[in-house]
Amino acid sequence: MPSNTQEEKNLSAARWWLFGAVQALAISGVFAVVLVLSRVIKGADPLKTIFYKSLVVHVDLSVLVWFLAMVCLIWCCFLPRRPDAPRLPYVSGAAAGIFIAGLLLMASSFFGGGEAHMSNYIPVIASPLFFLSLGMILAGVMLAALDALPVVGWRACLQQSEAFAAAATLLVVLLSFAAFYLSAWLMRGEAKDVSWYDSVFWAGGHLLQFAWVEVMMLAWIVLSGLSLSRKPLLILLGVGPAIALLSPVGYLVGAVDSEAHRRFFTEMMKWGNAVAPGVLALWLGAKLVRCRLKPDACGLLLIASLVLFFAGGFISLLIAGQDTRVPAHYHGSIVGVTLALMGLVYHLLPSLGGAEVRLWKMARLQPLLYGFGQLAHITGLAWAGGYGIERKTPGDISEAFEGGNIAAALIRHGGSFAILGGMLFVVVVIRSMLKGRR
Repeated sequence: MPSNTQEEKNLSAARWWLFGAVQALAISGVFAVVLVLSRVIKGADPLKTIFYKSLVVHVDLSVLVWFLAMVCLIWCCFLPRRPDAPRLPYVSGAAAGIFIAGLLLMASSFFGGGEAHMSNYIPVIASPLFFLSLGMILAGVMLAALDALPVVGWRACLQQSEAFAAAATLLVVLLSFAAFYLSAWLMRGEAKDVSWYDSVFWAGGHLLQFAWVEVMMLAWIVLSGLSLSRKPLLILLGVGPAIALLSPVGYLVGAVDSEAHRRFFTEMMKWGNAVAPGVLALWLGAKLVRCRLKPDACGLLLIASLVLFFAGGFISLLIAGQDTRVPAHYHGSIVGVTLALMGLVYHLLPSLGGAEVRLWKMARLQPLLYGFGQLAHITGLAWAGGYGIERKTPGDISEAFEGGNIAAALIRHGGSFAILGGMLFVVVVIRSMLKGRR
C-alpha cells in the first residue's frame, strides 16, 4: 500500500488542481458577461472594442484551462499507483503552481497589447504575456503527466473502468501535446496569422476532444452509481483513445495546413467521439429509468450533462457554414462535459477534505440554472444561425431577422442564468472546502 505521506501528497496536489479548475471557471464567467451583453445590447460599442480579447480569454479559461485542471485532478484521484514506484520530490506541487500562475497571467493578458486571433480550439492574443501564460499552463500539465506516467499501475487500470479512463486520458493528452509541437515545428517560418495558429492547433485540438469526452464518460459512470459490466465499459472507453492513436496518419495524408490534413482530423473526431458516448448514454439512461436516479445535486448534473451533450450533437447536424449554429453546437457539447465534471467535483469534495454538498439547496439549484440557461442560450444561437448570423462577431441581433428579439432574449437570459449557475458552482465548492476545514 502507498505510504500515508504519499497519499497526503496526492491529496494536496488534487486540492491545488481543484483550486486551479475553480479559479479558471470563475474568471471565465466574468468575461462571459461581456460576450452576452455585446450580442444583445444596442449601441454597445465600448463592449465591441473588447469583444475579441474577452472571447479569447473566456474560451481558453472555460474550456482548455478548466478541462486540463480537471484532467490533472482525475489523474490524482483515479490513477492506481505502484507502491514501489519512485517519485521525484516537489514535481506535483511545482506542476500545479506553474499551471495556476499561468492561468492568472492569461487572464491579465486581456489588459495588455496584442491582436486577438480567433483560431480554432486555442484562440490567442498575439502578445508575449499571453504566450508565456499558455506555455506555463501546458508545461504544468506536462509536468503532472510525466510525474504520473512512470508510477501508474497499468495492469490495475484494466480492472476498473474509472482507472482505465484516467490512464487513457493521460496517453491522449501526451499525444495531443506532441501534435502541438510537431505542427508548430512543421509550420516554422510561416507568417503567424490566424490561419497559422489554426494549423498549429488543429491536430492537437482535435485530439484533446477525445480526452474531454473520455473524462465526461468517466464522470457519467461515477455519478450514475450503477454497477455495470466491466468488459463492455472498457470497450466503450477504449474506442476514442484507440482512434486517437491513428493521428500520425494525419501528418502523412497532407501538409499541416492542407485541406486533407484538416479533413482527416475532423472526420476522426466526428466518428471517434460520437458512437461510444452515445451508446454509453443510452445504456445509462435505460438503467437509470428503472433504478430511479436520486434527485440530489450529482444526479441533476448527470441528467443535465446528458441532455446538453445530445442537444449539441443534434445541432451539429444543422450546421451549414460559419454561423452561430457552430458555437451553439460546441456550447452544447462542451457544456455537457462541464456539467459532468461539476458533478464529479461534488462527488469528490468529501474525499478532498470538503463537506458533503449533494443535498444542499444551492447545489441542487446550480445544475438547474446552468443547464436550463445553457439550453436556452444554445437555442437562441442556433435560431440566429439559421438566419445567417455570423459567429465570433459582436452586434445586436434583435432586429436582424424575424423573431430576432426572441432569439436575443434566449441568448441574453439563458446566458445570464448560465453565468449565475457557474458562479454558484464556485460558491458551493468554496463553501464546502471551508466547512470541511472547520
